Amino acid sequence: MLRLSKSGVWIISLAVLLIGLGWAILDGLRLRRENHRLSMELRQDQVEAAVFFIKSTPTNFYLKPVIVKIGRDGDKHLKVMEALFAGPPADSDLSPVFPPETKVLDIKLQNGLATVNLNRAATRLNVGAQGEALAVAALVNTLTKMPDVYRVKIRIEGKEVDSLAGHVDLTATFEYDNQVVALE
Repeated sequence: MLRLSKSGVWIISLAVLLIGLGWAILDGLRLRRENHRLSMELRQDQVEAAVFFIKSTPTNFYLKPVIVKIGRDGDKHLKVMEALFAGPPADSDLSPVFPPETKVLDIKLQNGLATVNLNRAATRLNVGAQGEALAVAALVNTLTKMPDVYRVKIRIEGKEVDSLAGHVDLTATFEYDNQVVALE
């Protein structure tokens, strides 16, 4: 019968331990590499977009951009509008711009002009002139931050309307308005 000395047992135990640690380290490296690969795929499947929400101060209201991630597949313009209508992050001090029932019926893009067709819920703003101006600017600024949009036209249920809430003339087209944006 083969008898091992104490030092032989220690050497064999140490060898088994080192082999086990080596496998654990290799598995950890493989797992990290796979997580990195999946993370890169996720990043490639998403794009960042700026969505504008209302920030209030004791003396004024203005728009503040929030960076959101939207999927690359499908219509990015529609997805960024859905992010706007979903409202700001719950943990923020920002306010939603439109009623949550607001939906985009369609968006047409031609020569840098995005014509956005919204449902009637977009007209249910309970705001004054400044609130309506900020709502229009939030929609316009959100879309014009996309590289292929320079101007925006807003329609309600396929029709040109005078305004959303009686204050801002919607018969015109709009461009990005940096005067209502505060980056703080």
